[in-house]
Amino acid sequence: MGVESVNCEAGTILLSDGTRVGGDLVVCADGIHSRTRASVAGRQPGHFVQITGSDRRIVLYPCSGGQLVNCVAFAPREEVGEIKKDVTGYDQLANKKQLKSHFESWSEPVLRLLDTAPDDGVMLWDLLDMELLPNLIKGKALLIGDAAHPFLPHMGQGAAQAIEDACALGAILTLGTAPERVPSRLVLWQQCRKDRAAKIVLHTRHRSRKADGSQGPPQTIDEFNRAISYCIHHDAYKHAEEQLKEWSEAKTLATAAS
Repeated sequence: MGVESVNCEAGTILLSDGTRVGGDLVVCADGIHSRTRASVAGRQPGHFVQITGSDRRIVLYPCSGGQLVNCVAFAPREEVGEIKKDVTGYDQLANKKQLKSHFESWSEPVLRLLDTAPDDGVMLWDLLDMELLPNLIKGKALLIGDAAHPFLPHMGQGAAQAIEDACALGAILTLGTAPERVPSRLVLWQQCRKDRAAKIVLHTRHRSRKADGSQGPPQTIDEFNRAISYCIHHDAYKHAEEQLKEWSEAKTLATAAS
């Protein structure tokens, strides 16, 4: 049984089985992997590390609640060779030797980092992009997620924007929406989602530019921070609800005027 959290003001501890115990004083001494530290000291701001070359980079960031560090190495596509057709996700494997070959001129600390990869368990991911679609809806059908707007991975927005698509759809297709009203509601959904997703696609492309400037000016830190702020400070459900309310009120006024 372990500790989940501490209520510092009440002097109580929540255990992993749901039991809550308390006392006059709580002394948190659960070591370097402390589960109580965040309750007392607050959570530290997250960060990632990027090591950049002229046409390749390595990015490291924590995941799984800080239990793992993901290491992603970006290399020019033409160096990688053949990648299987119609294979998605991380179903394609390389090896540590191949990985290190793309960074063999880099400094010793970087090579030691890459040496920690499993010999035959390096996963390959082909970075794919496509032109923005002029329309995401037709009749009673719509495209969401990567089917509508695939993202390069440089800002972590693929799954996030698919969730926003779904949240907006849930807000606009309210319970009890008549089937004959679905097409007009999808028009409203597209108004909520299409331009925002397209803007984030463009931010992601900017982020992907090579440091040598051969693809245009690379994204600066300030530009990156503004782009990330645009991505994360948005409530897709609330925004869609507000748009639906405005749309419904305008429709009611138009009906009354006619």
